[in-house]
Amino acid sequence: MTDEEYLWEPVPDGWSVRRRADGPGPRATLLAGAADGDWGRDAASYPHPWPPPFTTIAWRLSHLSEMLTLRADHTAGGHSLTRDAHLVGGDAAAAVAAFDAGVTAWRKALLTSGDAALDTVGSTAPRPRSHCCATCTARDSPDRAAAGHGVGTSPSCWARRTVLMRSRVPSLR
Repeated sequence: MTDEEYLWEPVPDGWSVRRRADGPGPRATLLAGAADGDWGRDAASYPHPWPPPFTTIAWRLSHLSEMLTLRADHTAGGHSLTRDAHLVGGDAAAAVAAFDAGVTAWRKALLTSGDAALDTVGSTAPRPRSHCCATCTARDSPDRAAAGHGVGTSPSCWARRTVLMRSRVPSLR
């Protein structure tokens, strides 16, 4: 993916990632992500705008990367990562690298956490109320968010299925 494809805004007034110096886009009230980074992702305080704004590839990839990374930390890590510390990539290579790191962290969390931890409602929420679903569990919240953002089956689902399949099918071990 090129930087042009990554940052492409196919419709007006959509949400994307933007240079902090340019400020938030239409209907956004802030740029999510690390304040010391050069880039942020369009966001708004609750309640979010209705109807929801169209979101670009850049916005979705940034959101999924953040979600996977934070959920991994709050499932099997130090419970210390926050949305405000997550770096938002302003180019395709940085965004893909962040997504890959998020997938890797989430897969590791799934592999190292027991069923009780994965089934504990809210144990993975990086704040009291997850913006994706107030009752998400570690097993399904990234999948719900991924489906909700129109990207189909998320890597977390594939990771969990791979772990389960490998444990049940000797030839895959």
